[in-house]
Amino acid sequence: MPVKAVLFDLDNTLYEYEKCNRAALEAVIGRLSAVFSKPKETVKEVFDQSRKKVKEWLKGTAASHSRFLYFQKTVETLKGSTDVKLTQDVHHLFWGTYFNEMELFDGVIDFLKMLKEAGIKIAIVSDLTVDTQFKKLSKLGIENYIDFVITSEEAGHDKPANPIFQLALEKLELQKDEIVLIGDDLKDVEGAKEMGFGYIQVDNNDFRSAVESFKRLNSL
Repeated sequence: MPVKAVLFDLDNTLYEYEKCNRAALEAVIGRLSAVFSKPKETVKEVFDQSRKKVKEWLKGTAASHSRFLYFQKTVETLKGSTDVKLTQDVHHLFWGTYFNEMELFDGVIDFLKMLKEAGIKIAIVSDLTVDTQFKKLSKLGIENYIDFVITSEEAGHDKPANPIFQLALEKLELQKDEIVLIGDDLKDVEGAKEMGFGYIQVDNNDFRSAVESFKRLNSL
C-alpha cells in the first residue's frame, strides 16, 4: 500500500542534537562554575548526578527530560537551597545557546517539500515537552510543513511505549501500513515494529541516505 504519512523523530533525526546539547551545557557549567567559584569538573559532576536522579524519579515521562528540573536540582545541591532567579537564568542560557547551534541536516527541506507535493502527511513524534519541541520546530523553520506534532508529554509516555504511536495513528486517521517512521534511535525502530509501521533508521546523521531509502520504498 502506498505511504500516506511519514512520522519523523526530531532530535538527532532532523538536526544534530549532540552538538547543540554539548554547547548549551558547557555554557551553563561555565556560568555555575563562576557563580559558585567551583571547578567546572565539580559542577559537571553535580549536574550529572542531578540529571540521573531526575530521570530515576520520572522515568518514562516527558518531565524526565526537563532541563529546568536538572538545573533546579543542580543549583540546590551547589547552594544548599533553591535559587529561583539563578535557575531561570541558566535555563534561559541553556536554551538560548542550544537554539543558536541548531541547523537542519542537508536534504531535510527538500524532502519535506517532496512529501508535501506528493500529498503525503508529515508528523513529528518526539519525546520531551510540547512547548520545547514546538520552539525547536520554529527555530528550524519547518513548522509550516508539519501536519501534526505528537510528544510524550501529550501521550503520557516516552517512546517506545505504544501510546505515543497510537496517538499519532489516531491523529492521522490512517491505517498502520500506510505509515513510515524515520528516526535515529532504536526506540523509534522498536515502536514502529510494535505498531506495524514501516521504518527507516537515520544512521550517523546521514539524513540523505534515509531519504534515498524512502524513495526506494515508495517509488518516488
